[in-house]
Amino acid sequence: MKTIQEFLEENASYSQKQLFFALEEKIRKFSNFPIIAHSTQISFKGGSRNRNFAVARFEGSTGLQISFNCDRDNFTDPCSMLQNMTFSRRGANSRLTFSRIEDLDYVLSLIKQSYEKNRF
Repeated sequence: MKTIQEFLEENASYSQKQLFFALEEKIRKFSNFPIIAHSTQISFKGGSRNRNFAVARFEGSTGLQISFNCDRDNFTDPCSMLQNMTFSRRGANSRLTFSRIEDLDYVLSLIKQSYEKNRF
């Protein structure tokens, strides 16, 4: 299994790495759940069943895509960043793509919601 650093070196641009590291830093301030690099994605695991509650993929040369296994309707998303992906082949129910560091706090609020909904 690759480390997150190895995964990022192979799959992410400089701006994507900076975005991911800033997001990871914010995540670590509220929880210490496992963040695991796979061949095509980075998984955020947690809860009593230790399942993925969010998955990060790198979109284009600047964007970071976060997929959730909760339907968009189960989130409080006043900025409407989430897209419904209920019929996605990847198993995700909703996702968002962002590339601005200014969106990190909002994205973190959605990650926290997914964590809370999937922790039991």
